[in-house]
Amino acid sequence: MQMDIQISNELKQVMTMGAIFHLEMLQLTNEELASLVAEKALENPLLEVNAPAFDSTDKLRPQISNGHREFLVQQDTVKDYLWELIPLKMDLSQEKKRVLNFLINHLDEHLFLRIEAQEVYAQLSVSVEVVTECIEILRSLEPFGLASKNSPHFLERQIQVDQEAPPFALVFIQQELNAIAELNIPYLMKKYQLSKQHVLTTIQYIKKLQPFPRLPTLQERTVYIIPDVEITKIYGNWHVRLDATFIPKVTVNEGYIELLKQQSHLQDYLQHLIKEAKLLVEGIEERTKTINRIMHWLIEKQHLFLETGQAGMIPLRLIDAANALNLHESTISRAIRNKYVKTPYGIFLFKGFFPKGINYNGQPNATSDWIKDRIQQLIASENSANPLSDQQLMDSLRQEQIQISRRTVAKYRESLLIPNSTKRAYSK
Repeated sequence: MQMDIQISNELKQVMTMGAIFHLEMLQLTNEELASLVAEKALENPLLEVNAPAFDSTDKLRPQISNGHREFLVQQDTVKDYLWELIPLKMDLSQEKKRVLNFLINHLDEHLFLRIEAQEVYAQLSVSVEVVTECIEILRSLEPFGLASKNSPHFLERQIQVDQEAPPFALVFIQQELNAIAELNIPYLMKKYQLSKQHVLTTIQYIKKLQPFPRLPTLQERTVYIIPDVEITKIYGNWHVRLDATFIPKVTVNEGYIELLKQQSHLQDYLQHLIKEAKLLVEGIEERTKTINRIMHWLIEKQHLFLETGQAGMIPLRLIDAANALNLHESTISRAIRNKYVKTPYGIFLFKGFFPKGINYNGQPNATSDWIKDRIQQLIASENSANPLSDQQLMDSLRQEQIQISRRTVAKYRESLLIPNSTKRAYSK
């Protein structure tokens, strides 16, 4: 066995910590960037942050949820709301108040009571009668259906109080939920000796019932998506503007630097602070430049969309933008992550400007969204007594020179939440 040393040349691209930090900043939304700046400002006294004006007394408060920027109007909690509905004349004992409080805290987001009575009196050491009475008190309050066990139980309650409910509606809910979901009409006709019309009428009635109780003042909320970028047309030219609603202006406090320079024992610490502050300021500037470059390139490529709407959208790939802008594909991906763009035709996800396309003779620039719209149009204009099958939809599209398979048609139809032809026939 012989050992020797060999030397070879190898070219590697090594990213600096600064470059990594800038890429991390690039993928942040405006609100996430504002949070990062606020966090860094607490750590670094050299950072001077001028936050955008925002009235702290305003009832609108920003919230980030699943990448969506939202403004929610502050409202009373469900618990407070329900307590206000309980009549004062009931003169509840402390024990019943404790049980009611416990029950209200176990209502889920649909106002269903997700705890059994046995578990309540086991945990609170109270009698079954008290728990049962408190549950009935809750169920007597508005909205109707409050504290139901689940959705089927709520449907049953609606049917029980409706004198005009079809005769078999309650039985269908209690025993045939799967058959209803699958629209298994022949099975229901045979089992209950009903005509097709009676089965369809009963199913239609059940479909019109509310799936869960609602508190309009609490459950329904107005949601506003705050776009990161806005595209507007000014004097015939398209312009890009990054929304600065949340992004604070960040500068380095030169006066504080001069003060720290006078402390010789703090020089290493000062250099660290300066480096971190400049890294953040440069990162914000680089992020703005990169998003602007991508957006201007997209305006050039998707100008037909901006002029005519969805029909003008052409297929684009991230690699196309990367090659044109001399950036890495992952950089483009980070830049468009969870960001929204406001256009004359509404607010779109940034990635919506990179639709997938299908090439075919009639329209080589058609996007999958364009074809989905065409499928939706065909279904909307179909004969309701004889809905189009996926095969017939495929044949119609191929007559327009759109060469896609039946499986692709089915996938697009399902993505539009449109049932198949059999279920559409029964639902009309």
